[in-house]
Amino acid sequence: MPTRKPLPTRPTPTRRPSPRRSALRLPWGLIIGGALVLFAVLIVGGILLVSRLGGAARVIPTARVTPDAVATAVAATMQAMATTPAGATPAPGATATLSPAPATPTPGATPVLPTLESAIQVNVQRDPEVDAVTGIATWTEPAAQSEIRVLLRRADGALFNRYVTVHPQGADVSGNPVQEGRAVLDKWSGDSAGIMSAAVAPGSYIVNFGIDGWPWTAQFANHVVSAGQRTNVLFDVSLLTVGLRYADGSPADKYVSVHLQAADVSGLPVEGNMLNGSWTGEDGLITFELTPGVYAIQVPDIRGYDTWGRFDHNLPGGGIYTVILTLGRLDVETWNPNGTLATDMYVQVFRLVPDSQGVSAFGRSVTSRFSDNTGKAAFDLTPGFYGVRVGNDLEFVDVPVQPGQITIVNRSGYTLP
Repeated sequence: MPTRKPLPTRPTPTRRPSPRRSALRLPWGLIIGGALVLFAVLIVGGILLVSRLGGAARVIPTARVTPDAVATAVAATMQAMATTPAGATPAPGATATLSPAPATPTPGATPVLPTLESAIQVNVQRDPEVDAVTGIATWTEPAAQSEIRVLLRRADGALFNRYVTVHPQGADVSGNPVQEGRAVLDKWSGDSAGIMSAAVAPGSYIVNFGIDGWPWTAQFANHVVSAGQRTNVLFDVSLLTVGLRYADGSPADKYVSVHLQAADVSGLPVEGNMLNGSWTGEDGLITFELTPGVYAIQVPDIRGYDTWGRFDHNLPGGGIYTVILTLGRLDVETWNPNGTLATDMYVQVFRLVPDSQGVSAFGRSVTSRFSDNTGKAAFDLTPGFYGVRVGNDLEFVDVPVQPGQITIVNRSGYTLP
């Protein structure tokens, strides 16, 4: 019989011990390198900020850090790491010291230039003979019959004709004066001297004038006519003169409208009903005849911060209120990568708003244009601080626009006169 070969036995598998987890090793070299990179970038930003704040004739605004600047800072940091022994602390770089440190403007939605002359110049003159609130002067004199006489006078002293009504005065349930019955005087124009008069019964009367402005019916009340007396009512129309000037002092040809001033739900001033509007003349001036009151002015073709010169123009009775608004100018130079001036490059100007850290950030765009064939884009703006974007690569913040001055922005920053 053939001998059976024993069956081979399966070798017992050898269990390999589980590899032990080595303790976590922190990449200290990488952490130190990253910290040094951040430190170098902060130094670059600090130098730019110090350069902007230093010097009265030339101020460099904060610019966005470019990729080239970051690459330069990283290369310098890596070189320092290669030459610094392990465990040694790199020597800090030199820090510029400002003595004394200039004040940094506080950013805000509507920045204010604190040290320059105001962009708004106001001059007020009034006739002391008339009431400062109503612009009315009254007096009586003996007459053959009871009479009321109305005179309208411009600021230059000349009488003029306008629609006038005189009504007997009554009272409502609260005792307030109201017109009662038919008009005893209802005329568009008077005689050649601009005087309107009528014989009336003795009593109290309400006088109204056809002049733009506030409805002064209550103030025009309580004109008493006595028997054998003539009551004279003189009204001095008030003048609101608005002037516009460019940064170089030349007159600006713009459309100007005047409004009653109202208040919103928060009590802030807003434009109410529009009363009149027209274009300024060759001298950059326009004048409105108005009753006394508080008015708002609007110049819709001016770019910049909206609150400039718009509100709280308190026009006195019998007075001349002159407000001159002076713009600033921003000249932006555009350039090619090789350093030559560029034409047809898009430039935008923005309002500034504070971000979550209180730092100036771009708000909404107020104006924009392409640079001309000289490589410049010019903007007439209301005074304040602005952001400027040149093309798609470079941005500046906190660029000041000052009344009556021209700010020039170039690739190095901005300069003032």
